[in-house]
Amino acid sequence: MYDVMFTVIVIIILIDGILALGALPFRLWQQYRQHQQNAKKTIAVKIGGCVLGGLVLLGCVQIMSWIDYWWYRDDRTEIDSTFIDFNVALSEGRTADAYEMMSPEYRNRHSVKRFQIDFSEHGTSTLYPYRCLHIFSGRAELDPDDAWDELASGPIYRWVKVDGKWYLTGEVEWASH
Repeated sequence: MYDVMFTVIVIIILIDGILALGALPFRLWQQYRQHQQNAKKTIAVKIGGCVLGGLVLLGCVQIMSWIDYWWYRDDRTEIDSTFIDFNVALSEGRTADAYEMMSPEYRNRHSVKRFQIDFSEHGTSTLYPYRCLHIFSGRAELDPDDAWDELASGPIYRWVKVDGKWYLTGEVEWASH
């Protein structure tokens, strides 16, 4: 519910900003043509109002970003720590421990042996500070690579929240930035 509301509000704010900025040149030209004596002062006031409106829109987007961060802060922390534990278990050869971090659905469909075969190909990934983590409605996607590194490519891990706990789903997508 929160994700849908957040998305709708951001889209409305962005559309409103685009419409306001898109109409600005026409409105300024129209103002100049109608009131040539007062045009400079009026145009300066309108440009100032648009700048102020733009700053308000940017502020709203930033506030929504902060709300999103604080809303999912505990989930982000849990996913990060589970991912680190998962990689440590895989790198130390503790396959059974890593397997326990998989979702109950995954464990019902796949054996430990199959898990070992699937994830031995992936190796381990380092969790960078600027990783990309998207959380929405009890599901998440984690790209552990550095989001600022345009040349980075690697796995994107999918997560699911079951009974208040985050688990890896076993779905790994390889992507390049």
